[in-house]
Amino acid sequence: MNQWLFLANVLFVRRPLRVAAECVLVLALLLGLSASLSASPLVNASSALPDGEALPVVEPASVGPISATEQAPDWDGIWRDVGILAGAQVGAAAVLFALPESVSQWTSEDKKSTFSDYADNFTKPGFDNDEFYINYLLHPYWGATYYIRGRERGLDQASSFVFSTLVSAMYEFGIECFFEKPSVQDLIVTPVVGSLIGAYVF
Repeated sequence: MNQWLFLANVLFVRRPLRVAAECVLVLALLLGLSASLSASPLVNASSALPDGEALPVVEPASVGPISATEQAPDWDGIWRDVGILAGAQVGAAAVLFALPESVSQWTSEDKKSTFSDYADNFTKPGFDNDEFYINYLLHPYWGATYYIRGRERGLDQASSFVFSTLVSAMYEFGIECFFEKPSVQDLIVTPVVGSLIGAYVF
């Protein structure tokens, strides 16, 4: 068996490290969300009014619903999310790279050839042999989170689908190329199924 297929099989299918790396990505995304929420100042209504004055009453009919499509996209937040995701991917790969051989199954020779194989992997996407739950449960889950994040940032449905597609491709042609070839089914399933799930949830 090709050493890279073996390495990818060990690292990304049988080892719990892949799950740990994905948890790091979720944590990074949640931290980014909480940071962006805390960055928007909240005004204490009671401190903004002079003593003794009550808040004005607004009739419910005068307030219309605000949909995600009516707000302008938060491009600063979108780029911040992309940076957080990219940083988390690099961080997870760095942790795997730094782990001892007994944990990562990478010999020193494997680590030396990782970078030289990147270009070859980048130009030759293929079908992977990952387990069902990875390809058809975890990847759609990630695609849905990307889609929903785009909608939360003010993107419309089509733009959120594109966002999910690009973030998925960033992983497949970015960090994953150091370990294995980009997966054709992941490039399709992650944004397509993920966006359908995300549209249903959102």
